[in-house]
Amino acid sequence: MLQREAWQWVIAHPDRFLELTIKRIGYLWLISPTFQITGENIVEPSYFYLLRYAIQIPLLILALIGSIIAYRHYRAALLICLCWLVAFTEPYAISVAGHTCYRLPVEPILAMLAAVACAAALSRWRST
Repeated sequence: MLQREAWQWVIAHPDRFLELTIKRIGYLWLISPTFQITGENIVEPSYFYLLRYAIQIPLLILALIGSIIAYRHYRAALLICLCWLVAFTEPYAISVAGHTCYRLPVEPILAMLAAVACAAALSRWRST
């Protein structure tokens, strides 16, 4: 019965469903702002979440740059990495409230792609 009601709501409010889905994906890849809204079930101090932003945003940027570089040189490996990223994260982002704990299986992939960007920057720096 609840599933039917949920689908009825999605069909009746597709724009709102899309908006909320995009928010959930953002919460998955960054940090849910729950700590700003409530203190319930939050055990870490709020600066902990800001520190996580300072780590996650550069990691995501470097991983994106690494993906672009890998596309040029390592397309097959990049395809495997992207399939892994999608397989482990998007079902959570779409179906449940986005939370960074669901991103843990893909952190090594992000670090690997960020390493590609760092290696390219180091190689370029050495050649100048």
